[in-house]
Order: sequence, then C-alpha cells, then structure tokens
Amino acid sequence: MILLESSLYKQSWEESFTSYYPLKGINFASVDLTTSTDDTQTHDVSLNSMEQTLSNDIATLTESAYAIAVARGPIQALVAQYYLESLPLAGLVLVDPFLLPEDGRVSNTEEGRWNESFDSLVNGGMFSKHLNETSGSIDAFTSSSFAKEMTLLESLPNITPRPLYLEPSPVPILVMYSAYPDAYRAHQCAERTAKFHGMQGQALEIPINSGTDNMDWVTERIYEWYDESVA
Repeated sequence: MILLESSLYKQSWEESFTSYYPLKGINFASVDLTTSTDDTQTHDVSLNSMEQTLSNDIATLTESAYAIAVARGPIQALVAQYYLESLPLAGLVLVDPFLLPEDGRVSNTEEGRWNESFDSLVNGGMFSKHLNETSGSIDAFTSSSFAKEMTLLESLPNITPRPLYLEPSPVPILVMYSAYPDAYRAHQCAERTAKFHGMQGQALEIPINSGTDNMDWVTERIYEWYDESVA
C-alpha cells in the first residue's frame, strides 16, 4: 500500500497507516509527489512531473500490478487517475478527489455545477478555509511542498491540463471525502468522481473524532474494502 498524501492537510495519515497495515500483512510506504526520489532540489511541480514521480516511486517500491494507492488530496487523486490510464494498480482509494471540467465524458448539464465547486475549492473556498481554521502551524504554510502544491492547484483553471479519459472503474476504487467546514463542497467533488467511475452513492464521508479524522474508521474501512474488493 502506498500513501500519496497532499501537504495541504494538517493531520497526516502516515503514522496511523504505518502502525496498522503491516500488522494486517500489507507492506506500506508513503511518497511525496512534489519531490522526486532522485532530486531533492526545490523546483516547480506540474501534473506531468508528479505523474512521472509516481511512476518512478511505484516502480522502485513494488510491482505496480500489486500496488494499492491511497491518493489523499485533489492533485494526488487526479495524478493517480492519470497514472491508471497507462499503468496498472491493484486498487485505488481517492480521498477528496476532483475531476477537471474537461474530463473527456462530462455533459453540459454537469459542467455548471462543477465549475462552481472547482472555483470554491481553489479560490479561497473549501481547502483554504479548512486549512485556516485547523492548521495552527506556520510551518505548514511555509514548507516547500505546501507552497508548490498550492501554486499548482491555483493554476489549474489556466493551464488546461489534458482531459481524463480513464475508463470507469478500471480497478477496484474507493472514494472518500473529509468533513470540512464546507463538507457539502467536498461531497460534491467526491460524488462526481464516484459517478465518473459508475459508483452511485458510494462516496464515504470520513467521520471526525475530537476535531481530527477518525483514523480507526479510516484504516478499518480501507482494509474492509481491500479485503472485499482487492485481495
């Protein structure tokens, strides 16, 4: 299992995954898509560079056909789906995903609602509000990964990334979304991603425990999905 985690979150899932999945017989690793494994220098990132980093990291860690990727964050989820267009995975978990309006199969009736959701996500809406209310850490806002990722996220409406032509549900997929202050916007984005993959009504809201993600629920739910759909 490989965790592709955005730097936009205060709470990392890495520690919980490290202590849970190896005990279930599942090897675990975490990768940062904003930093190449063979390049520690600071540089701008793009969707293409992150996809290449993912491909290199998975090839280094395991055979891709046996890898389960947990993509947590909008950019990570999009890059993981780009990766699946040409390379295999055993299963994919998408956390707080979004799809670009030009996803290759979107209809005009859906596009208006999606443009509104995307605007809220990027322009000081869903993600920024959540970070401002829960972070409390200046380091998160000044870190290289955070700065590069926010720059890329904010630039998406202007760089016209390639459409996503991934076939629906090419592998077992689980879609989840965080309970942000504006959770309905995260729900819209996750719901649309689930619909893209033919999974009506299967985007799961992550419960909160004492102000943070309920990691017992997260790890157990992902393991249940793995046991039922992937193993």
